[in-house]
Amino acid sequence: MRLRAFGAAIWNGLRAGLRVGRWTLDNPPGWLTSGSGVSGRLNMPELTKPAESVLWAFACLRARADAISQVPLRIGDEEGNVIEEGALFELLERPNQWQDGVKFLADVESYLTMYESAYIVPVAESGAQPDELVSLPAANVDPIAGVHGPTGREIVMGWKYRNPNSHEERSFTFEEVISMVSPNPYNPLRAIAPTGPLRRTIQMHVATMEQNLALFLHGGVPDIVLSTEQRWNKDQVKEFMQRWVDNYAGYSNAHKPALLDGGLKAEKLGFNPAEMQSTEVLRTLTPQEIVAGFRCKPVMVGLMHGETGLSQGSSTEEQKVAWWSEVGLAELARIAAALQIFLVDRYDWTKSPVRRRAMTRLEVRAFARQRRQMRPYAGPTIAGGDRKWTLWFDTNAIPELVEHRLARLDHMGKLLDRGWKPDEVVEYLDLALPDHPTNQGLVPFSLQPVEDVAPGLVEEEEPEPAEAEGDGRDARATLDAIGRLEAALRAEGGEDVIPRKWRPTRKVLDALLKPLEKEAANKWGRFFIEQRKRVRERFAGLREARAEQAARQETAGEVLAEIFPREGEDKALGARLGPLWAHHLKAGWEYFHEHEKPPGAPENPFEVKDGRVLAALDRRRIQGAKVNATTEDALREILREGFKEGATLIEVGDAIDGYYKEHAAGAGSYRAQTAARTQTAGIVNDGRLLAAEEVGGLKKGWLHGGSKEARPSHLAAQAKYLNEPIGLSEKFTLESGQSCDAPGDADLTVDETANCSCMLVFVPED
Repeated sequence: MRLRAFGAAIWNGLRAGLRVGRWTLDNPPGWLTSGSGVSGRLNMPELTKPAESVLWAFACLRARADAISQVPLRIGDEEGNVIEEGALFELLERPNQWQDGVKFLADVESYLTMYESAYIVPVAESGAQPDELVSLPAANVDPIAGVHGPTGREIVMGWKYRNPNSHEERSFTFEEVISMVSPNPYNPLRAIAPTGPLRRTIQMHVATMEQNLALFLHGGVPDIVLSTEQRWNKDQVKEFMQRWVDNYAGYSNAHKPALLDGGLKAEKLGFNPAEMQSTEVLRTLTPQEIVAGFRCKPVMVGLMHGETGLSQGSSTEEQKVAWWSEVGLAELARIAAALQIFLVDRYDWTKSPVRRRAMTRLEVRAFARQRRQMRPYAGPTIAGGDRKWTLWFDTNAIPELVEHRLARLDHMGKLLDRGWKPDEVVEYLDLALPDHPTNQGLVPFSLQPVEDVAPGLVEEEEPEPAEAEGDGRDARATLDAIGRLEAALRAEGGEDVIPRKWRPTRKVLDALLKPLEKEAANKWGRFFIEQRKRVRERFAGLREARAEQAARQETAGEVLAEIFPREGEDKALGARLGPLWAHHLKAGWEYFHEHEKPPGAPENPFEVKDGRVLAALDRRRIQGAKVNATTEDALREILREGFKEGATLIEVGDAIDGYYKEHAAGAGSYRAQTAARTQTAGIVNDGRLLAAEEVGGLKKGWLHGGSKEARPSHLAAQAKYLNEPIGLSEKFTLESGQSCDAPGDADLTVDETANCSCMLVFVPED
């Protein structure tokens, strides 16, 4: 309201050179009008409305409007959901009483096609939020100019709309209009409409068309010249021409034979050079210029002859894909960004009841792609952290782009044949495909070093250290100290902290862990989704029960016990993750017998009922229950804060659901991946250690997982226990004072196990 009052004061009483801050309002007539700029004999009325006079201008107008309006406009939130109900959704579905969303977008795109400008007025009949969107005819909107005092630069301060029928004028402030105006290097107030650069071409087209039309309308017989040797006066000539026109002119007398008397002779004439040239120009040249000026492709308007690109090897579909890549996608981003800034970000639409559904994989990629394309039109705030909802166009509904994406599958096969990894190809070609289960590159038959194909099969020789002078024990201590120092320096510099000798082993172990971690992340994610569903159902039942007992007041602990029964959730966790833990324990056991056991040692079968196996699984169950403890603490804090602030049960339920979406069960949550990374390496270590203890004759060492999670205590353990391995039954001692049987041991605290991928390595006792 303050903005409107300020605007009314400006327009009604302060028009004549008043300074507003650094801006001076002015309205010189020369800025708001533009002449034809051509000579009078070439200034034609048809130039003001080329779509009514020129077929190709009309075809471009319809082609672009139809293409843009058929792409669905969606509302997305930051949690990966599509909004399908609510005030904003209904406004975009029905912007006004005479247009639906499709017709409204076609209307806006029509103005952008003809004038490179579009103006939308949000109308608020009741309340603060607009309930109607009305597009103004761009040809009748003039800018109200402002002048920057220190520099003298002109800038748009508002808009003035003139009704072409009633001639009534209405002014709007800049903030009251959703404006889309293309930049103009010659005039900062107006866009360069295509009719400007095309003025001469359209003039030529209209003039030639009228010339040719007149030629065929009035040329009933071929052009001839009549000659005679007699001398006629004016009356005789007039009488003869009258009879000649009556008998031989017009459509009805076409091809009628003429009778000449009095010594008249007739000589037939053809088209003169100007007429022949105008016909040829209309047929081959002008349509291509008009179509290019309106930024269309020839095939979109049915122009299939001449230099349209088809004769140069460009197919119909390729031209349509090129148009979407060069013009269409940018136009969608331009419209979405303008509506985003002036409509979505300005009002709080989240207060109205909405219905959400999770985005599909294709929609997620289209959503991200559209946000990237909107940045040049909306500025850096398009990816701002406080933005709740985002408007975007679902480009998966464009048939030409979908078919083009499918055609890229052929390119995918060629890249895979050259050794690219599947996930890298999918990302490079922007294909919405799920992650490959192994993501291993397949190389065609060729000669390659064995180490490139199967790392670890070729043992690298470690250079022998130079002999040190003096006592041997002092030299060994010095070398150990240097080794630890180098490891610390490499960790700080981001380089690989794993000794060169053990890198092939580390690569093989990482190849073992990667699919197991992905499998575990899926299981943990499924558990969190199921847990969220159980909590929501229990909370809904709690709300229904409390509706009948409104006077009863519960504490946060009582509500938590009802919606999150700890014992039941621990059992559900064990039921969901127990088979996975046993599977990973067995994977470690089998890996040891396949790759690490001493030659000649017997291969012992894996028995789940073995007491040591059951004990290892029970330790993992206890460790997994700590995840439920973390969730329980978070829910308790949400309930405590909600009851403290006097929130309703509905608001508390929304807060709990928001916690699961953000941290556990949402698209961008991290807990599933963290839990999988924390447990997988440790369980595999447990299985390998159990198998090694069965075989015997080995010692164990500590191998770090890489510099990205370099813990000083784990780097020190590697430096110590790779040089001096310990017995299988002995325990590693960390700098924190904790001891363990293997990296990732379930008995270690969270700060020593979270995201740890350190592994055991085995060496012969001798």
